[in-house]
Amino acid sequence: MPEYHPQGHTVIHILRAGELESRKLNLDCKKAVEDAIRENFDGMHLKINVAVGVLEEYGAERVAFILANTIQHLEHDGRFSDGNKAWAKGYVIPENINRGMDMNADYVVNSHPAVLDGFIGLARDGIRELELGKEENVQINEETKGFIANRHFGTWHTVEAKEISGELFYRMEHEEYGDSVASIVVNQQGDLVAEDLEHGFDEGAMEAISEYFSEKGIEMKAEPETPFIAQYYVIQNAEGGKAERAYQYFEDVDAAVTAYYQIPNHMDRSLGMESTEQPPSRMPLIECRNGIETLTDIEFNSLSGKWVREETMEASKKAREYLDNYDTEIAYQTGRGYFSIQTVSDGYDYTIYGTDFREIDGGVYDNPDISIGEAMEAILSDEGIPMTACKVWTMKNCRRKLKRRHRKICRKHRRKKWRRGNCRLFLI
Repeated sequence: MPEYHPQGHTVIHILRAGELESRKLNLDCKKAVEDAIRENFDGMHLKINVAVGVLEEYGAERVAFILANTIQHLEHDGRFSDGNKAWAKGYVIPENINRGMDMNADYVVNSHPAVLDGFIGLARDGIRELELGKEENVQINEETKGFIANRHFGTWHTVEAKEISGELFYRMEHEEYGDSVASIVVNQQGDLVAEDLEHGFDEGAMEAISEYFSEKGIEMKAEPETPFIAQYYVIQNAEGGKAERAYQYFEDVDAAVTAYYQIPNHMDRSLGMESTEQPPSRMPLIECRNGIETLTDIEFNSLSGKWVREETMEASKKAREYLDNYDTEIAYQTGRGYFSIQTVSDGYDYTIYGTDFREIDGGVYDNPDISIGEAMEAILSDEGIPMTACKVWTMKNCRRKLKRRHRKICRKHRRKKWRRGNCRLFLI
């Protein structure tokens, strides 16, 4: 009989703290094991079918929980075999503490450890036979539900199908815990092919499937490489709450960049990539905060390195080209007045205004090799204005204020000219 080793990540889902019905069933199952041992042990031997009745009444999952829990509580007892200890250790049993008491201790079987060890060996054989019996004549498809997978507790349902080298494979999730636990992959006959999967048919899944074909003497056909970037996104008001953000999605980076630059730069905005993973992840390409745009360093920000690949680097290159060639014009309130800056061929043209929009200083900062943010910081520091005091302002408002001041100056100039003309006429 082949060994049955449950995977360490598979949590036994029988015991839930506070579920009185489950607690009663667990206590009844423990007592049933003790009764079965007492009634079927003659002082030297256990009857071969000693575990059959307990398994039929309480099911393989609950019996396995009671027995594994017992060995884990008595793991230092040398009367349990190494094989049974290894089997029990494969289960992750959740803590069940109530008012400082370990409630799982109530489920420890009190039979003699040496005799109990023999019962566990026979029960494991019975559990294995039950699992194998459930696997006979299985046909998995896209609608499969309630599937019991070999070496895994609970029931599973299909969430994704994929044809590889002419054979169908199905990714399945736990019916109770969904994507909060790792998924598995099985073939059409329900044979377990891959497990511990966090991201669907990822690299680990494909390696397991390749090994599956190798064992059958079949060379797996190379799959066409799936693009890592599923789509590009643009977010308006990126720093706002969820309800305030406006999302747009695009298939290519050029369309996304065009949409990005249609958003005024006084608004926080972001352009980025979304992956084809399940669930998808995101990586920004350009972010605009307080009017200053920053190109994301993908290699630095991709902690796992998964975003460092040819197609993402190409998208980053395009984003940089747009930044380098896009004329930027920004206005700020400085706390002492106003400030405007824009890109020109030989650097950055800037003007500093007072609170009444009277021009105080201006010129061209002739260093095109630095960013507009660096240029702005250098200019304002000479005026004693900290960057932290600057709040981005709309260029529309800035131009409106300048026009208003210009009209005011023109009217004042015309009045002075009229008064001078009248004086000359009077003198004549």
